[in-house]
Amino acid sequence: MEGSFKDEYAIIHAFGGYLKEVNPGNSIFIKTEENDVGERVFMRMYVCLKVIKDGWKNGCRGIFGVDGCFLKGICKGVLLFAVGRDGNNQMYPIAYAVVESENNDSWTWFMQRLASDLELGTGQGYTMISDRHPGIICAKAEVLPLINHRYCARHLYCNLAKRHRGDDIKLAFWLAARASYQIEFLEKMEELRGVSEEAYAEMMDLPGRFWCKAFFDEDCKCDVVDNNMCETFNSWILAARCKAIISMIRALIDQLMERFREKRLFAETWPNDIAPRVMKKIKENTMRSMQCYVKWNGDPSFAVCDTTVDVTHVIDFIAKNCSCKEWNLTEIPCPHVLAVVRYMNWNYKDFVHEHYKKEKYLQAYGTALECLRGNEVLKRRPKGGCLPPVLRTPPGRPRRNRRKDKHEPKKVKVGKFTRLSKQGSVMSCRLCGQQGHNKAGCPRKEELVGTSQSNVSLHYLM
Repeated sequence: MEGSFKDEYAIIHAFGGYLKEVNPGNSIFIKTEENDVGERVFMRMYVCLKVIKDGWKNGCRGIFGVDGCFLKGICKGVLLFAVGRDGNNQMYPIAYAVVESENNDSWTWFMQRLASDLELGTGQGYTMISDRHPGIICAKAEVLPLINHRYCARHLYCNLAKRHRGDDIKLAFWLAARASYQIEFLEKMEELRGVSEEAYAEMMDLPGRFWCKAFFDEDCKCDVVDNNMCETFNSWILAARCKAIISMIRALIDQLMERFREKRLFAETWPNDIAPRVMKKIKENTMRSMQCYVKWNGDPSFAVCDTTVDVTHVIDFIAKNCSCKEWNLTEIPCPHVLAVVRYMNWNYKDFVHEHYKKEKYLQAYGTALECLRGNEVLKRRPKGGCLPPVLRTPPGRPRRNRRKDKHEPKKVKVGKFTRLSKQGSVMSCRLCGQQGHNKAGCPRKEELVGTSQSNVSLHYLM
C-alpha cells in the first residue's frame, strides 16, 4: 500500500495534465514546496471540472456551502470542498481540493480558484454558507468581500448549547432561526428571552443576516439556515476519502459521473415540469392555504388572513413580494400566494421560479462527464512528480467518522440495522402527559389506570 501511495504522488503532475487533456476547460492546480534537500514535496491539489462549473452557472441558484473534512487513509491532509443546490434542493458538488490543513492560507488559495471558476467577482449577488472557521472568514474577507455570508445554524446552536442547555432553549432558538419575517423573529426571540436571558443576549449580539431567514438576502432564492448539503457530501465521499490521492480523485469523478447520469434519468420521471421536492412543498402550502381567506382592493395587491396563526399578510404581485417573506426568499408560492391564485383562478406554475423547473435542471445535469482511462495512460507522460507530504501520525487509533457534538443524536446498531439513539430525548408519560418518566414509572399509574378501566366498563354497560 505504501509503495502505491508514493507511486501516485510520483505521477500526480502527469495525472493533472491528463485531466486537462480530457477537457481543456477543467481547472486543475497542483502546488508543491521544496524540502531541505531541494526535493519537491506535494502540498495542494484543486479540481473543478468544466462540465460541473458550467452546470452550476447555468442551472443552479447562486448559493453554495463550503466545508472541510479530514482524509482517512494513508493520504493525510484535509479535503476542502464547495457544494451547491440543484433545482430539486439536493446537493450539487462543485469543486474540491486536497490541502495540508484548514488554515487562512489554504482556504484563501481554495476560494481564489473557486471564485475564478464560478465567475463570482467580489461575490455581490451570491450567497455562501459555512461554519465560523477563522480560515473561511479570512478568505471571504479577502476574496469575496461582498458575498452574503450565512453561518450554519446547527453549528451556532451546538456552540450555544455548550453554555445554555435545555430543550426549551433549543426549541426557541430554531423557531427564531426559521422565522421568515422580522415581527415573527422578535416574537420568537422574546420566547428565548423568557427561557434564558443570557442565551437571548448572546444571539442578539450576532446580526440576524448571518443566521435568521427574516434577514437573509433574496437574490439566491434559497432560505436554508444550515449547511447540511456539505454534511451530505461528506458522508457521500466517505469511502473515497480512504484512498491514495489519485485513486481518491478518480473515485470522486466516477461518483460524479454516475450521479449526473442518474439525475438525467430522474428528470424523465417527473410527472410535471416542476421538481418533485418543490412540488411536494407546493402541495403542503396548498393545504395550508385552505385556512386563508383573501381580500382584494382591485389592484395587484391582496390582503390574506391566515386563520391558523391569526395574522394578515399583504402580497404585491408586481414586486413579487409577500410580507411573510417566504415567497420572496425562495420564489416557491407560499400559502398566502396560493390562496390568491385559487381566488383569482390563476395557474400556480406562473409563480414558481425557473430554477425549480426541468429546463434549468437539465442545464445543470444535461452534459455528461468524460470517462477516464486508467493510470496506464500516464506511463509515457513526463512524470514531473513529487514526494508525498510528510506523514504526521496522531496518537491513538485512527477515527473513520467525524466527532459528533454531544447534542447530536448518536447512531446505534440494532441487529442488522442502524438507527438514531434516543439519548437526549425527553421522555413523556402516555398516562398523565408529564415529562421525565414513562407509563411504567408513572406515580399516578394506579389512579389513572383504574379510572380508565372504570370508564371502559361503564361504556360497555351502557
